[in-house]
Amino acid sequence: MAVITADSGKPFDIPNEEGEQLTMRPLTWEELQHAQMMASKLRFVALRNMPDAMLASLAEQAKGVERSEVVEEVGDTHDMGDVLTNGVLAWTYKDKAGNPIALNARKLDEPVAQWAFAKILEISIRDDGEGEGSGQRSGSSTALPERTRERAGVGPRS
Repeated sequence: MAVITADSGKPFDIPNEEGEQLTMRPLTWEELQHAQMMASKLRFVALRNMPDAMLASLAEQAKGVERSEVVEEVGDTHDMGDVLTNGVLAWTYKDKAGNPIALNARKLDEPVAQWAFAKILEISIRDDGEGEGSGQRSGSSTALPERTRERAGVGPRS
């Protein structure tokens, strides 16, 4: 579907958590763009706060390196908080008394957060002929690299 709506979510089984699921949806182009902008801002702040000697060393190391070698995967260019907050719609987690735990994607533990982050990007940024997504196509600067596809539990491109 070319339009992402409130009912665009699908449940996904959480790896290594028997019976638990996250309902996730693809991100819109605007949400993807915002997640990229936030990641860029965070990198800029980190660079601005870096000592001059370290910046000079990084600049020297970067000479002759292609951009594709520097940015290894899409996850390096999108803000995880933005992606999870927008892409996780529901979960099946319950407290010890069996009551549903209120949804807050920022409370996920690291392994589940990394998996969900990669899965949301995988369903949002797709190659031609692959599943649902926001319409981004292979050849774009955000096509999913193999490492991100593996983290999301998606097989290699055919």
